[in-house]
Amino acid sequence: MRTRLIRMLGLFIALGLLLGTPAMAQEAIEEETILSIDQFGLSMEVTSFELEEDKLRFNATVANNTGRTVNMYVNDAYIDDIEVDGIGMFGIDSGEPVEDYFFFKPLRDDDSDMFKDIKELRFAIEVDDRDTGEYLFTLPVYMYRDGDAFYQHEDDYLFAYPEFVSMPYPALVLPDGGWGEWKFTGNNKLQMRVKVENESPTKVVKAFEIYMYATDVWNEPIYGKDYVYYETTEKRIEPLETAMSAYVTMPNANKIDRVYAGVHRVVYTDGTVEEADVVEYSYWDID
Repeated sequence: MRTRLIRMLGLFIALGLLLGTPAMAQEAIEEETILSIDQFGLSMEVTSFELEEDKLRFNATVANNTGRTVNMYVNDAYIDDIEVDGIGMFGIDSGEPVEDYFFFKPLRDDDSDMFKDIKELRFAIEVDDRDTGEYLFTLPVYMYRDGDAFYQHEDDYLFAYPEFVSMPYPALVLPDGGWGEWKFTGNNKLQMRVKVENESPTKVVKAFEIYMYATDVWNEPIYGKDYVYYETTEKRIEPLETAMSAYVTMPNANKIDRVYAGVHRVVYTDGTVEEADVVEYSYWDID
């Protein structure tokens, strides 16, 4: 079965950042939590930062439970609409939490004064698989200053900077090593259903649509290129729970050697709908 990407479908970053007057360079400023991320097996907490003359550093504890070794790039970074260089964290193994840090520095020497009076900071944390280079997901962060404190500007950020938001896949996936069931019926037809998993820690699935297509012994599509059969399953799936899809019926059962299946779109109980830009297929050999 082809390894699936870890998808992202619902995105939420809760953070609060209290910033003192940057009078003492290189002094770590402690807070309980100034940045907290917990999405799709990857969590990060930042509890201190350091302001230097030409650098803003965030000290982080990262827990990677994705089963992959990941890189966390800091891209599209701006301080007060001036682009800066963001340096991320790399080669984070899956397993026990690790202490690491990411930081920002000017692209030009004459911009170093920007760290003395920051009004807003926005950037995107892009995560990929270090070993395969596969893109996993992007987490946008946007903070504005109000007095001596920084806060995330959530709703306006998503509208003002949509290029930072990357949600190409629904949170409902076919898990690795997933279960598929099929049966042959009359009129030379095959019916198949598959197990799905709701990877969202918060959203409840109301219904979802499965795409399926079949290939022959030469791995050629039986029904034509890009032609799929589909079925909607109306079933409530709680966060992090699994369920079976409805059966999808396909003709020409005597020619089917392999069936491909993937989640096309999902509707959640809160009314939101997520649709895959590209359906991520898994497959089963039919015997």
